[in-house]
Amino acid sequence: GAKQMTVQLLRADVLAEWLLQQRSSDPTQNDHKRLVIIDVRDEDVFGGSIAGSVNVPSTCFSTQLPSLLKRYADYDHVIFHCMHSQVRGPACAGRYALMMHASSTTNVHILRGGFARWVALYGKDPALVQDVSRQVWEHAFEEMSPLRRHALLNSEDEDDEDDEEEDDDDDDEDDSQDSSDDDASSS
Repeated sequence: GAKQMTVQLLRADVLAEWLLQQRSSDPTQNDHKRLVIIDVRDEDVFGGSIAGSVNVPSTCFSTQLPSLLKRYADYDHVIFHCMHSQVRGPACAGRYALMMHASSTTNVHILRGGFARWVALYGKDPALVQDVSRQVWEHAFEEMSPLRRHALLNSEDEDDEDDEEEDDDDDDEDDSQDSSDDDASSS
């Protein structure tokens, strides 16, 4: 069927639940959900990552794709994300889904809100993030407008799918926030 062509949006709280389930269950029982999280951020991969995720920069995704398809062929879930999951994550997820074997039962997902939302929600939970630089994220969070911050933390529960368009002005490419005023807010 056309099932394998679809890429689903995955809410952060659902993925968090899966990861915690995996941690707590007996490894021999763990074949109920085999999943891999593929982080396609490029040079903006600083400041930490989702626990257990694999970084495959979007710039070299095409060359890596055949080996990824082979390595994760029998996985239940392959989850893609970038910083905001607006440009690179969806593009890579789409290409992966397109190249999957027709008989594949793998579900391909895009993590909603990307790493930015993940770290805003779970940045202090060592079971869900690794190598998080607190300064980077607290700084980024403080720089955000209160409205944006509210949206980031709260757009999780309501299922209106159209909130992805809210901020297409930061379209994932130029995420270099100028850190020149770094010492201003660190007091």
